[in-house]
Amino acid sequence: MSIYETAQDRTSYEVTVINFRADAFSMMSGFSGGSRLGKSLLIVLVAVVLIALAIGVAVQADECDGSRKKPCGENVYYSEEITGEIKIGGIGVIYDSFFTGSNCTKVTITGMVTIGKNEFKGCTSLLSVSALNSVVIKESAFEGCSSLESVTLTNTESVGDFAFAGCTSLSSITIPASVTSIGVRAFDGIQFYAPPSFEPLSQDAESLKGYEYRGGNGSLYRYGEAPASLPPAEKIDRTPVIAAAAVLAVMAAAMTASFMLKRKP
Repeated sequence: MSIYETAQDRTSYEVTVINFRADAFSMMSGFSGGSRLGKSLLIVLVAVVLIALAIGVAVQADECDGSRKKPCGENVYYSEEITGEIKIGGIGVIYDSFFTGSNCTKVTITGMVTIGKNEFKGCTSLLSVSALNSVVIKESAFEGCSSLESVTLTNTESVGDFAFAGCTSLSSITIPASVTSIGVRAFDGIQFYAPPSFEPLSQDAESLKGYEYRGGNGSLYRYGEAPASLPPAEKIDRTPVIAAAAVLAVMAAAMTASFMLKRKP
């Protein structure tokens, strides 16, 4: 299954909005010099337009980076940029293998999302991953991402078996102190080292968590402490935003009515 789509749908949507606004302006111009009935109709039209625009802004704010979001799991959505970046948000679990074999170059996850099994397995174009609040990374999630160079994990608790196996181009990874479990051969093909002895580290949570590692060619060295974990993401209720926007729209319409009805016909 290909996750790539053309921009045709979004372009059509934007053209429709522009045409709607142009038509609304034309109608308002016609009403403004007319009868009191025409002015009343103008007031109603202004209120409708303002409410529609306010709701549109609120809904758009809930989308992944302003793009029209698409589902990739229960309560989890993604958007794809022209640069090849995939942005994922929401609270839930991504469907297993949903992005397997994708040609994406960057993955940014901002919600409390569980990354499913084989999620990005074999994505050989993938260069970087930023998983904020991804509590669980399941088995083989990034296995075989041979070009992957940078991984930043925050608030992660569990890394599954073979999760990053074969990611031999990895040159930077942050493993937060929140990690409590690292599965079998999760970093197969990569060796971690730490001063002062620089002996190979065991690939378990107690040995690796809480640090940033840098290096290359399958060897990563402890560089410094991992940044403090971020507060857990919370699901945002957009209802108050929409309600407030509607109230402001009604107030604006009332002010418009007061102004226009005071004018001489």
